[in-house]
Amino acid sequence: MMPGVTSSLNRRALLRGAFVGAGAVLAAGAVGRAGADPLGLGQLLAAGSQTVTLRVVGTATLTVDAPATACEPTPLLFTGTRTVRLVVAGTDRVYLRCVDFALTAQHPDLGAVALGLPGRAQSPDSVLTKDADGRLVETWLQSFALTVGDGASTLATAEPGQWTAHHTRYPPPEVTAEPDGTTSGGAVYTLAAPIRLGAPDDPGTSYGVLEDFHPRQGLSA
Repeated sequence: MMPGVTSSLNRRALLRGAFVGAGAVLAAGAVGRAGADPLGLGQLLAAGSQTVTLRVVGTATLTVDAPATACEPTPLLFTGTRTVRLVVAGTDRVYLRCVDFALTAQHPDLGAVALGLPGRAQSPDSVLTKDADGRLVETWLQSFALTVGDGASTLATAEPGQWTAHHTRYPPPEVTAEPDGTTSGGAVYTLAAPIRLGAPDDPGTSYGVLEDFHPRQGLSA
């Protein structure tokens, strides 16, 4: 075989080997990323996106001074569910996208009080990550509308409520509630600051506040 042809064939073989090698590195990298489980979420992370429904139980103090509705500070027992879709974001965090949120309580004077997603507005994503000690920590961010009675009065969060919870596993285990309102199991979510409530078209104007709301959340029984 002529020397020039031999050199050309050798160069082609080297190029083919380089491309095959690069492909192998990319494939191995992809497998490594897919197989990584830095938060210990196992199948939830492997699935890439998973919907989880959590039971929510907790007492909160509601104060309202709206044009059509008013009440002095009153403790209310809220129960309901929060449904989130897990969205993997990189290797160190998972976003929890709220797709449904519905809590109810019974006020002694105003009747039913309901918390739900705020119409067209979206609630910001919550975040699940690890703290400096390696523990799973969740920052729960929640916008909601508060409806009193038959809907004659509706308020909305001026800013999203923010809670923090530490988990030994996610989703948190089953939460139970007794008839007297005592709860156990699940994970406790600590509210960072009182939640101001305003008119839906002007949430910056304060007509009420929801505070002392540190509910438990966990899988349903």
